[in-house]
Amino acid sequence: MQATIIKEITDNNGKVVPLWRDAEGNFYFEPGPDRWQISPNQGHLKWDMTVDAIIKDYFCENSYCTETGNFKSVSPFVIQKVQEGMRLAVTDPTGTLNKIFIGPSQQFPEPFPIAVAGKTGTAEYCDDVARANNRCRFGEWPTHSWTVAYAPYDDPEIAVVAFAYNGGEGASVAGPIVRLALEAYFCLKTLDSNPGSLAGCD
Repeated sequence: MQATIIKEITDNNGKVVPLWRDAEGNFYFEPGPDRWQISPNQGHLKWDMTVDAIIKDYFCENSYCTETGNFKSVSPFVIQKVQEGMRLAVTDPTGTLNKIFIGPSQQFPEPFPIAVAGKTGTAEYCDDVARANNRCRFGEWPTHSWTVAYAPYDDPEIAVVAFAYNGGEGASVAGPIVRLALEAYFCLKTLDSNPGSLAGCD
């Protein structure tokens, strides 16, 4: 049985109401309050608590799934916009990677010398380790920090991803790991092209 999916729609009177879709594809409005919980990730999403947690329809044996053969092409314009957004995460003063790559911050007082683009995020989920430590409280799931970045922005040659289990939110822990990995990469590149030079290798 597939879990119930809901979304919020605006009815003819301008009122926002939840619309539920069951496993058979039928749409209906608000079931009883004993049937749902608010999602911890997004307050406006709900799921059906009466459905088994394992959805057998989508189970893949041994973690391998049969390929669907369906591929989507993404317009270069879309890729360009994604890249621009990732660059803004670094260059905009409110960007999640600004303090890490532009600074100044206590850990990184100097800006990173090469143009970087990146994205941060927080994964919230419970696993066996969290359950064993009684950390799977609804709405207070453990948070795991992740960051991805690539450089140079205009002509990428390296991409780095860091995932910090129980690392908190966004770039708090994973961001500095990514910066240090990029620093090491460009330092080694400098040493390869100019042995004996430690320029940029602090």
